[in-house]
This record gives sequence, C-alpha cells and structure tokens, in this order.
Amino acid sequence: RKLRSYAKAVRRAEDGIIVVSPPVLPFYSNRAGRALNRRLLITQIKLLMVAYDFRDPVLWVAIPTARDVVGHLGERALIYQVSDKYEANRMDHATGSNIIAEMHREMLDRAVLIYYSGRKLIEGETATHPEIKPKAKLLAQAVDFEHFSSATAKDWPAPADIADLPHPRL
Repeated sequence: RKLRSYAKAVRRAEDGIIVVSPPVLPFYSNRAGRALNRRLLITQIKLLMVAYDFRDPVLWVAIPTARDVVGHLGERALIYQVSDKYEANRMDHATGSNIIAEMHREMLDRAVLIYYSGRKLIEGETATHPEIKPKAKLLAQAVDFEHFSSATAKDWPAPADIADLPHPRL
C-alpha cells in the first residue's frame, strides 16, 4: 500500500486537499539515514511549497520522526499530534529504543500546541512532563456526522476575519 502511495507522489483529492506521500527510508537509528531522509523531505516539501504557493506554513506533524524537518521549512508554528506512548516504545527493533523517544521529547519541547488522541495518553504525558500542560489539548476522536455533514447543504459565506485569506484553507 505504501509503495502504491509513493507512486502517486502528489494528487489532489476530490475535496481539494493536496495529498503527498514523500518517500523516505526507514533508517532512523542510523545518522546517515536520517540525514538523507531530512534532505529528501525538505527538498520535496520546499518544491511543493513553491508549486502550490505555500508561505509561512503551520507545520502539523503526527510522528516524532518528522523532527528532522522541523525548523527547515520556514514554518511559523509547530503543532504536534500524539497518538502513541513513544517514550515507552521498546518493540520497534529496527530503531534504537531511545531514538524515537528522544525525537518525541524534542517535539514536545518545540511544539506550540500538542494534541493528544486519548485521555489516558494526555494524562500520562502531562504527569510525566508537567511543563507541557499549558500547550497540551485533548483531540477527541468522535464526531456527530449528521450534524456536521448538514453544514455542506448550503453555501456559507466566509467569516470576515478570514474572508481575504487565499485558498486552500483548512
């Protein structure tokens, strides 16, 4: 499945969202592998930013291995979405047990906002890292589909404070 997504490289979904699957090598324990991935990702993303006229992006990442591109894209803010206990990961034998945990801790420090996908996860991490509590938020994983899908039944005017922002907007 991942190889097929790499083959598509860049595509625009039906709803207008640009979907990108940049190829990377899974060698996070290896310094040279991380350096190569960093160069590949930064180059690919910067080319896409030029092609789609993205400037001053807000970088929203959901994996700690994205750490190596943070700070290299001209982003004005970093949002980090946490969905696993990265510091407790001792099962990934392809990567040194401390590498992912170190990346995760650095992302916690650098992010201006941290979203957690579960209540136990946010409670555990804010207990372990009390300094992140002001920027840690629970991102509940449920939605009232009927309620929110009805919003597309009519064409809504953009709020005044974002009406002049260029598309795409999320």
